[in-house]
Amino acid sequence: MAFLTPGSTSHVLPLVPGARSGRQVTRLHHLTRQVRRSRQATIGLAIVGTMTLIALLAPVLVRWDVGVPVLTDALLSPSRAHPMGTDELGRDVLGRLVHGARVSLSVAALAVGVSVLAGVPLGMVAGFWEGKIGAAVMRFTEAIQAFPAVLLAIAIASALGPGIENAMIAIGVVGIPAYARLARAEVLRLKSSEFVHAARASGAGSGRILIRHVMPNGTAPIIVAISTGSASAILTEAALSFVGLGATPPTPSWGSMLQNGYQFITIAPWLGIFPGIAISVTTFGFIFLGDGLRDLSDPRLRGR
Repeated sequence: MAFLTPGSTSHVLPLVPGARSGRQVTRLHHLTRQVRRSRQATIGLAIVGTMTLIALLAPVLVRWDVGVPVLTDALLSPSRAHPMGTDELGRDVLGRLVHGARVSLSVAALAVGVSVLAGVPLGMVAGFWEGKIGAAVMRFTEAIQAFPAVLLAIAIASALGPGIENAMIAIGVVGIPAYARLARAEVLRLKSSEFVHAARASGAGSGRILIRHVMPNGTAPIIVAISTGSASAILTEAALSFVGLGATPPTPSWGSMLQNGYQFITIAPWLGIFPGIAISVTTFGFIFLGDGLRDLSDPRLRGR
């Protein structure tokens, strides 16, 4: 139970059921207000939210099978019936773009998840326990970073074979070093903080300090990196699909549609233009969101 002394101005949350829920609502409201202060974050969140909503509602928005060819409608230019035209097999480009959003965004989300789940723990361990453990982890990440990211992803996907799952694994492995180095840098910055020394003085072990004190305070840069990393994952997935190592026909993905449109660029330019626009808009949305969140997390920029 908490007491207030005369003249005290401290605010004490009531010790009643629902108090934790009230704090969560307050934090959510504060986060929403902070995001609205950044124009970049607002634009990025609007773009990413719209694309995510389209991907989630794809079966509702497009009820027909986008993989079934209609040869009598092959290579129709954009019209009222087909706002973005049709491909060489008569399939509606708009419908395939909508369903392609599910594939491309899912691969990006899963690939970034693999990178974060593998890279962040490795980086935190390397930063908190320096020495042989930290050196071994960093040499591993440096060995991966020695190869160009796209070429390494192509090499891994080639070894595993074409397919969405293999493309996700390849993109996820390539992204591990970036998150590992970022997490290590945050741990090195935070482990000399006063709250860490206080926790150690109170008898807390190294594992408890890392999980309960260091990790929660080092999440902001990682969240920003997830946003920008999603943009990179979408581009890498498009590159893998473009060379035939991503989604296999007739599964639609933006990269495979772009590769298909490249073959008909002179007679049906809409086949490459619209997938390219979808990739560019979504990528810029994640970049804007990441830049906006970075500004909000930087104390020097909060008062702009």
